[in-house]
Amino acid sequence: MLEADFENLHCHLLNAGVSPRFVRRTLTELRDHYDDLKLDIVGQGVSVQEAAHIAGRQLGKFEVIAAHVTSRKELRRWSYRYPLMGRLALPILCVAALPIAPLMAGANHAQALVRWGAILMLSGFITASLFLAMQLSISLG
Repeated sequence: MLEADFENLHCHLLNAGVSPRFVRRTLTELRDHYDDLKLDIVGQGVSVQEAAHIAGRQLGKFEVIAAHVTSRKELRRWSYRYPLMGRLALPILCVAALPIAPLMAGANHAQALVRWGAILMLSGFITASLFLAMQLSISLG
């Protein structure tokens, strides 16, 4: 199994609805097992490249591993396990979160909002001053 196979497996599992937590855990375990196999084979006197190919063959094809992982329903995200509920609940939760999102953003970035507000007030003052100067020059000119 090559590094590209690990990336393909990662994408395939996520697209199949497997929870990202289980995808990370599965890939970590597979990489660790692959590295252990490779080290054992290199310890037997085989070259590193040949050991990588042998370890990849021993680990198996990513299609078989992906089929095994995706067949387990308990590893899937809840929206894939209960699609009807996901179709109903996710839009409602998103609409409910809309009023809360600016408040959370404001609480997390209070200093940036204070700077932004101060800059807006300063730019408004400068613009008003320029408009006043233009109005006075037109009126008195």
